Amino acid sequence: MGPRYGAIGVVFLEVDDSSRHRVTSPMRRNDRFLIRVCCFAALTLAPLVLATARAQNDAEAAFPASQLQFKSVFASRAATRAVYCLLGNGFFRAPSSGDIDALIAAFLAAHPAAQAVPVTVTAQNIGNAKSGVPMIYIWVEDGDVNLNVNLVREGAYPGNVMLDVVQAFGGRIASMKDEEKPRRLIANDKYQAFIARVAGAQDAAKAEKKGVWSDEFQERINGPERP
Repeated sequence: MGPRYGAIGVVFLEVDDSSRHRVTSPMRRNDRFLIRVCCFAALTLAPLVLATARAQNDAEAAFPASQLQFKSVFASRAATRAVYCLLGNGFFRAPSSGDIDALIAAFLAAHPAAQAVPVTVTAQNIGNAKSGVPMIYIWVEDGDVNLNVNLVREGAYPGNVMLDVVQAFGGRIASMKDEEKPRRLIANDKYQAFIARVAGAQDAAKAEKKGVWSDEFQERINGPERP
């Protein structure tokens, strides 16, 4: 009796009457190499894809601000790859009074129940455009008290850094690829009410010459006034 063949996936098991077994494959060596590469890529990228998906899902819901680890206005959170930020734009170039860490720490200590509210998500981390790490603009608030507004009120930043990238980019968004476009996660009326509060906070900080509105700071960045 001749050999019998049974199909097992893409590999064929050949059995002869002498009970000798050997495995043969109709695939070429290059095909087997490509399959190994694809399997390796799938195993390597699967955790990254799942983590990114989770980060994007996390962008939708508020969560306790105590879960964040802050370093200046940037923060990280366990079990997600997202980068959180208290500024909506101008992350690295915005003028600041320099006492940001102390202001954030004092607010969080005074408001242990504060919530982090995701506002806008961008597809990629600014400054590392190929990372695929979401950058999520957040507000930290406890009832009617808002850390972002407080930073502007204390003169830590000018108010325009609290505009989200959807507003800051304006018409440029239309020319962006769909996967690169920033996405606002909250209702527009809530966002506009926040911006109105920021404007009021900036007016008060300017009137009191706090932080970036102090004469000393303005002279440092603009130079002394000419007589």
